[in-house]
Amino acid sequence: MWSYKGNYPTESLPKIIIPENDDPIESVHATSEEIASAGYAEVSSSPTITHLETLTWDLNGWRVGDNTEEATRLQWEKVRAERDKRIKAVEWRIARYFSFERQSKEQLDEIDVLDKYIQDLRDVTKQSDPWNIDYPTGYETE
Repeated sequence: MWSYKGNYPTESLPKIIIPENDDPIESVHATSEEIASAGYAEVSSSPTITHLETLTWDLNGWRVGDNTEEATRLQWEKVRAERDKRIKAVEWRIARYFSFERQSKEQLDEIDVLDKYIQDLRDVTKQSDPWNIDYPTGYETE
């Protein structure tokens, strides 16, 4: 990888202009001194990071930062969206239950089981690890 005058590194080295002659030359034909005089520096490959880290570049090199707070916040947003999707997927059963009740029809669902399932979904945000949520079962997303 190559950094031009401290900028974010790129994979390849383009044609370079050597200050002494102003003619672009293929970088493969340039000496390391010519590459350096054109403002390029060789940079180590970027380190591998996890979802809890950020990667930045500055004049001193690669910097790995802690992104735990932001990553966790975003993961909880995903958990809430999934929870809401699962609740919405069974709400029609509640409406049907009360419709059947008004019409004195035989019920197809038990309201207490539906209520418990929905409350268990609401409670998923009380779990400690948003990357390992244990969702309740019984009414899978349809």
